[in-house]
Amino acid sequence: MEVLFRILDARERRWHAKAARAAANRLTSLTESFRLEIQGLLAAEFSLTERDTTTVCHSSIDGQKLTTVVFAASAWENLASCIPDATEQLASALIRIVPQQNAPELRALLALAGISCVRPIRESQRKIVIDTRAHIVLYFSGPDFDFAQVERYYDELDSILQQEKSGEVDGSGSGVGDCHLDASLRDRQLGLQSIFRFIQQNDLQGNVRVVDGDTGFELTDPSQ
Repeated sequence: MEVLFRILDARERRWHAKAARAAANRLTSLTESFRLEIQGLLAAEFSLTERDTTTVCHSSIDGQKLTTVVFAASAWENLASCIPDATEQLASALIRIVPQQNAPELRALLALAGISCVRPIRESQRKIVIDTRAHIVLYFSGPDFDFAQVERYYDELDSILQQEKSGEVDGSGSGVGDCHLDASLRDRQLGLQSIFRFIQQNDLQGNVRVVDGDTGFELTDPSQ
């Protein structure tokens, strides 16, 4: 299963997003044999005023469900120390999100791994704001790629996009046989030019597919 694939507000403290992704990656690796039937999309946000209670917000856009896990992050001090807390919060949220007939199996699996899932959860409904940005996914594949290397590309590409104000990298993840980065572009043309230039400068041609996250179509370099 893949748990979180979009971080909505990671710009203030980017390591918060890294903590959420680390939690998601751990839960993914633990539950490969467990079919987690989550309907719609999952996203992450962070509350810098909440210490104890994780909020699960339910919303929809164009008929598609979006569930946002709002991590209680006011006590998070650094990346290493907050990953266990992020993992517990995400595990507790997933127990509430999955179909209830699957919850006991998931709870037992987490208990075997020593992961607590008893954090208090608050559920709410949210009116979603339409996101007009272009969502782009970069899929990395090949024997030389691992998630740590892709995380380095995350920081480098995000710095480029934010400096030119065309967008930002706001998510990453790993699956079977590949890793990926998620980028949201306010200026689609400028951002894509920078993405393909970044691929060329790092000699990644042939190892990266650039895909429109909204349509699923593979994209080519607009400058060629």
